[in-house]
Amino acid sequence: MGGQTIADILAAAPWCAVGQHLLLLQPMTMVYELRQWLWANGYMIERETLCREDRRRYVVLSVRGGAEKRNVPLWRCAFSSALLGAEGAADYLQWLLIREKRALAGMEQANTLDKARLDERRYLVSEIEQAWEGLKA
Repeated sequence: MGGQTIADILAAAPWCAVGQHLLLLQPMTMVYELRQWLWANGYMIERETLCREDRRRYVVLSVRGGAEKRNVPLWRCAFSSALLGAEGAADYLQWLLIREKRALAGMEQANTLDKARLDERRYLVSEIEQAWEGLKA
């Protein structure tokens, strides 16, 4: 299930946002978008557990409602503070950084994208790079 589907399910179940229930979410796609939606709708990511199956990597988010709503730009949603504290976070961020740098290089070569989308991807790569460097230190 993708992050957008999970967000749609949560939006249809407003009782989840009250904060009395711990939710375990494992988005297979659109993880950044799910984090963005969770924060915008008053959910707190209490913990992120990193999982790996062959070459695939996943996160399991432990989430609870009742937090302050906050709008976060998508390029700042590649990770949460909970993920940075997870076992294997440095390896995950390194993998993510390689993936996002490849995407950025492809976008730069395409010459068809608008400058705003390209800048957002550059911000994203920079955010991941800074977090990864911080964990390596």
